Amino acid sequence: MKFFKNLNNSFKAGIITLILTFIALIATIYLFFIDLKEVPLGILLGGIIFGGISLLGGLAENYDEKNQSTKFSIIIIIAKFFFTVLTLIGAALLYYLADIHLFNIFAIVGAYTVNVIVTIVVYLIYKK
Repeated sequence: MKFFKNLNNSFKAGIITLILTFIALIATIYLFFIDLKEVPLGILLGGIIFGGISLLGGLAENYDEKNQSTKFSIIIIIAKFFFTVLTLIGAALLYYLADIHLFNIFAIVGAYTVNVIVTIVVYLIYKK
């Protein structure tokens, strides 16, 4: 637990998001058997993308702290926005135009929402 306490807030948010993603995946695993595989796969895709970007944000914060700048943190924020938009557009194109029901758009949005809530809670709990 001491290891977790020493991490910056973005790392903490990323780790918690990934843990919650896998818990949600396990909770929705039964949907594979009733032909709704796009819901757990959407949760998994969104959780991995947004949790991973939070981890990259943690690396950027560490690098920016050493160099006393904010350049890489801003790049990660912009990248998170673009990955969010691209993921949703890609899932929508697959789902509605190509009729490939692989990722549920609302599950991806739910994973993004979980990431935002976790980030807010982590920053409120671990104020620096």
